Amino acid sequence: PAHNPLRQHQHRRRCRRRVVLSRMNTNTLLKLLPLAGVLIVPQVAPRLMVHLGIGAGVAFTVVVVCLWFALLVRHARMPGH
Repeated sequence: PAHNPLRQHQHRRRCRRRVVLSRMNTNTLLKLLPLAGVLIVPQVAPRLMVHLGIGAGVAFTVVVVCLWFALLVRHARMPGH
């Protein structure tokens, strides 16, 4: 079958749109991540400690902080050398 230039152009536009949307989602995630950590962890950890014990609260906090740190490092924007 012959190549259809219009179809190729539409495909390129869709791919670019996906990249822009994924960047927007990443930017939104990076803006909301610290706020979510500040609001959620101090409220959930004490409740877990009361209901399930101190170990559950500590484990939750350690896991959340490690995931939060990994996400921030993964998406860090470092200046060029």
